[in-house]
Amino acid sequence: MKDLITEAKNVIQKLKDAETLLSSPEVLGDQAKMKKASKDFAVAKQKAELAETFLKTNQALKDAKEAAESGEEELAEMAKEELPELEEKFEEIQEAFYDSLL
Repeated sequence: MKDLITEAKNVIQKLKDAETLLSSPEVLGDQAKMKKASKDFAVAKQKAELAETFLKTNQALKDAKEAAESGEEELAEMAKEELPELEEKFEEIQEAFYDSLL
């Protein structure tokens, strides 16, 4: 799991790097470099969106598990009701994110 979290953060950083490259004078002045940078940016953006969703869902699942184990009865009950749906959503997003890395 930690490997996927690290990979998600790396993917988001790659988007930032692709964005910086896309706006660099060297790329802006060269049509071939601009075409490649634009394509790389589009791919990076798609993967980064999945990575962000993966990280947010992972955090929501972690928070729900902590709430379910909390001493607050009402909060724990609400979290326990939410957990199955979050777990299913997380599995789907995790699989989609993993597939995007292949």
